[in-house]
Amino acid sequence: MYSRITCTLLLWPATIAMAANPRVDEAVEAVGLTKLWDARLPLSSGEAIKDVFLVDEVLYASTTRGILFALQADVGLIRWGVKITEPGYRIFPPAHVPAADGSGDTIAVATNGFWLLDRFSGDEHRRFNPGFPPVSGAVGLGNALFAGGADGLMYSFVSAHPRTGDTFLRWRVQLDGPVTTTPVLHGGGNLLFATQAGTVYSCRAEDKSLRWVFRTGGPILGDPVVDESGVYLGSMDRSLYRLDKNHGTQIWRLRLPNTLATGPVVVAHTVYQFCEGHGLFAVDADKGQQRWVAPTARTFVAHHRDRDVLSTGNGQLDVVDHESGRALARAQVSPFTGAVANPRDDAVFLFTNQGEVLAARMENIPYLRYQQILSARKRLNVGPRAPSSAAHPVPEPVTGPEVDDPFRSSRDVPP
Repeated sequence: MYSRITCTLLLWPATIAMAANPRVDEAVEAVGLTKLWDARLPLSSGEAIKDVFLVDEVLYASTTRGILFALQADVGLIRWGVKITEPGYRIFPPAHVPAADGSGDTIAVATNGFWLLDRFSGDEHRRFNPGFPPVSGAVGLGNALFAGGADGLMYSFVSAHPRTGDTFLRWRVQLDGPVTTTPVLHGGGNLLFATQAGTVYSCRAEDKSLRWVFRTGGPILGDPVVDESGVYLGSMDRSLYRLDKNHGTQIWRLRLPNTLATGPVVVAHTVYQFCEGHGLFAVDADKGQQRWVAPTARTFVAHHRDRDVLSTGNGQLDVVDHESGRALARAQVSPFTGAVANPRDDAVFLFTNQGEVLAARMENIPYLRYQQILSARKRLNVGPRAPSSAAHPVPEPVTGPEVDDPFRSSRDVPP
């Protein structure tokens, strides 16, 4: 039986607008962007933003006090803020459990536990201590959770037993090193994960049956990316890889001038990879050939038609030609020194350590109307009532015995 801790829940029903900054507004417009909204998170004295993540329609911001905020990315309304851990503990990138109507729980992982939170209200559905030190985010499918540990094991938990409601370990597999990257679910139930020993594994999420293994020449510290074209990952062996997602064979490998400690971003047939001391590389995803490099850029921010928005990490935005990398515009947007990588659309999300968040889009995008804000506020903390699409069926719940594992093999750790 896992212990549960009641969370402290704080709710803000609407955006708390920050003071206007004409200089920033002018700078954003100067690079061809239209500001959509800005917000200020209600931080306490001495509290600061540590990380901001974009997951589907939500921006998640973690703070130095152990609070996780959720903002609705299209309108900037603050859905909720939950204190899930204590100062000093890291909050890893959150994930959503897939559901047909978009109402799947938010999975939040801190160094000292797992949380399942209502995606819209922030209400706690479950909290448990996994019994191992988490060092990465987790993903979920149905009522199953998947996460790696610093102990060199990959774990699968059932978050709630169909009869008892208890959380229990479904399986675990010994690996060749710690898993410090977030696992990836893809292709209707396949699980992919990488280790600090430089190995990539692919298995069936339900029964951990091995599909393939690929080994690089160095530790893998950045999250892999999986899309229809394959698996993309960077390694500390100075190489960027594309693998066949079904067989694990290498499609191409590009050697860069330094070790790769972060994962790539894949957008519009292009792989964006930061290389310390050399800038942001743009690589043709089909051929594995370098297109261009932006020496001062650190983060891919957004893509729109023939343009890319890049961030230098010190409050500067660069707009470049997508094909050639030729500089088109540049603006200083301090104090917004942080930028969120957005592979989904052309929205640009910037933030400060003091809790200011700004969203902008490419030109010719209409301003938000007051009616849009009112409409979004009414449904801010209430999930959808009916499936909106049949394209993403609800995963079947994972069921099984509480103790025995019928798929256990000689490679597994005994219970």
